[in-house]
Amino acid sequence: MREMGEKLLLCRGTDAYDKQLKQLCLSTELHPFFGVLHPELLPYVGQNYKKTGILLVGESHYVEKATVEQLRQTDWYHRALPPEGTYPFNSGKGAQDWFDTREVIVRYMTNCRGRGHTIFSRPVEVLEKLGLGTGDKEKDFDHFAFMNFFQRPALSKGQSFTPILEGEVLAANEVLEQVVATLNPQAVIFLSKKAYRAFEKIRCPQTPIHAVSHPTCAWWNRRRKNGSCAEEDFKALLEKYKGPVV
Repeated sequence: MREMGEKLLLCRGTDAYDKQLKQLCLSTELHPFFGVLHPELLPYVGQNYKKTGILLVGESHYVEKATVEQLRQTDWYHRALPPEGTYPFNSGKGAQDWFDTREVIVRYMTNCRGRGHTIFSRPVEVLEKLGLGTGDKEKDFDHFAFMNFFQRPALSKGQSFTPILEGEVLAANEVLEQVVATLNPQAVIFLSKKAYRAFEKIRCPQTPIHAVSHPTCAWWNRRRKNGSCAEEDFKALLEKYKGPVV
């Protein structure tokens, strides 16, 4: 797994918010969530984030294949993962990179892409169409901040997230609430309707919260009965919040 500084350089991220993010704690745990338990889940904040002030929120990472028993062995919300290659699932060199937020974006930005990276490329395509980017479709994801809502990976490649452990929907809500307080975005845009429905909007009463269909699904381009589609919804939101963060 790459060192944090190297990852930030490769994915055009900033560590300007990391000190605060690493102090974030769950109400059920004294150890900081990102600072001690799961630094691999630290949100990505792009160098040009303040040009849009948009926090994008996906659903979750995933591992290649794991069982519920293996997940329970991790004591996910109360204990850090053991050294790479020795934790209960996705064992092997580089396995943890599957659910390392910044590493995933490194892979997208360095052109080591798969279908799953459409969640990054399609928002950037909209940014470019509006003339808000630089023309570099890989690197211009640095105009956004990004995190997943659910704070542990789903148990199978490409699988939707299913809550299994006690309190993990609460944990997801608490983490996002505190990330929003730290990043102070102009708006939060969920790229997952499932995650959007699980978030308690009252936690962020001063922040506009929106949702569009996942960029990898057919509804990104397929028109609904009202004639619009998720891509156009996202475009309208970018136009609405295209001013820089103050």
